[in-house]
Amino acid sequence: MNFLNLLAVDVADILMIAILLLLVVLMVMGYVKRRKFNTQLQNLRDNIKIGDKIMTDTGVVGEIVDIATEGEFKYFTIKSGTGKDFGFIKVHANSVYYVFDKDAPKYVSTETEEETANVEEENIKEDEKTTK
Repeated sequence: MNFLNLLAVDVADILMIAILLLLVVLMVMGYVKRRKFNTQLQNLRDNIKIGDKIMTDTGVVGEIVDIATEGEFKYFTIKSGTGKDFGFIKVHANSVYYVFDKDAPKYVSTETEEETANVEEENIKEDEKTTK
């Protein structure tokens, strides 16, 4: 018997094995990524405190005014709205999707008022030229 005939494998068989291995790798990577995301989200939810501004998974934005635990469930009461038009909503802790960072750096303009005025004047002059 010829040794090469024993090792002979069709190209289709090799391709099918490669595709199956690729699928398994993609499934494992997706599982690891989803698990990491869920862990980070749970840590975020565990560290929420009164005064934090949050967004729920349905898009409701508000500020935490009360944290309550009923049995094994955790609830947040959020104040949503502005000025005189606001209301309170009680949401389950698992519906919190994002916490706005109060300590995030704010944009600070480095331009002086004089530089800003000069740019505005130049823009006005350019607009006058294009309209003529």
